[in-house]
Amino acid sequence: MCFIVGITNKLEALDSYIRHHQRLRPMIEISIRTAEQRAQILAYHTKSYSFDADQQEQILVEVARVTHGFVGSDLQGLCREVIVQALRKTSSPILGLKDFQNALKTVRPAALHDLISKVPNHKFEQLFGIDDVIRQIRAKVVQPFRDFAKYNEMGVTPPRGILLHGSSGVGKTVLACAVVNETGFNCVYVEGPKIKSKVVGASERNIADVFSQARSSAPCILLFDQVTSNLAEMDGVLAADPNELSGRVFIVGVTNRPGVIDAAVMRPGRLDEHIALQPPSKEARCEILRGFLARMPNTVSNEDAEAMSAQLKGYSGADLENICREAALLALRSDLSVQEVTFDHLQKAVKVVPPSFNL
Repeated sequence: MCFIVGITNKLEALDSYIRHHQRLRPMIEISIRTAEQRAQILAYHTKSYSFDADQQEQILVEVARVTHGFVGSDLQGLCREVIVQALRKTSSPILGLKDFQNALKTVRPAALHDLISKVPNHKFEQLFGIDDVIRQIRAKVVQPFRDFAKYNEMGVTPPRGILLHGSSGVGKTVLACAVVNETGFNCVYVEGPKIKSKVVGASERNIADVFSQARSSAPCILLFDQVTSNLAEMDGVLAADPNELSGRVFIVGVTNRPGVIDAAVMRPGRLDEHIALQPPSKEARCEILRGFLARMPNTVSNEDAEAMSAQLKGYSGADLENICREAALLALRSDLSVQEVTFDHLQKAVKVVPPSFNL
């Protein structure tokens, strides 16, 4: 008698003949999906470690809560990194939650190793002049995705994706990164043109692979920058397997060309929330200007900021940030002993920073 045991981490790559004709049956999925499972694995790998004031259980429960998509070997690697970093400081380390948080900055799920999964650490609190948009995103996107199970219990289907669109320079990508960081979940960052291929079928395979790896690291956000480059392939993948967006994988698409997007991709179950970012109004420009000025010593009054904002029609948030940066550089170039940015520096900076929009 001969008995076959097959092992794979890419079930979708197996020929359908093998999968569906009783060649390898039964098929058993081994997965680590819950925080309780992760806590048990962490407890096993840290049983010889010393913790702050018998806080081991509380610390590991918190670590398990945030290590979405980590499998056993990932958690083992995390524990190893924690103790290695701690031993660099002292020969008899006493571990706290901070040690695990520091290690998590460098240890990621193995399923994401082949993909760009780091996004800039932008936060909603660092974005100025778009408070209404942020409230809308928190209510329609962040909360439903974060509390997916509760929404399901109430019979409410959360959105599966969001499209952020607007002209270049209005802050779409920065806002998308803030959405990712607000949830705290895993992220796969995809620059659309970089996974486009001239080989027939290759682009769709690349997209399918991205979805597969995101699904294995769920809950996970797929952030597609310049999403219009991949719409046909994305639609093909989702049409072939609608379960790719099962609720634990969420798409954030960014584009400055919403008019070329096929209606099929915009329907419910795909990119079903659409948020437009407009060039900032006078009030928004004033808020943005004040926000960036607050990061540097300055003597610019609120009245001066309001007056300048009224004159900066056509300037984007990025332009206003450049004005503040240029003003600081002008101050330093004129006199290194200068401790503050003045209104005069801002006025000079405006002359060398052109607006992005011709309004």
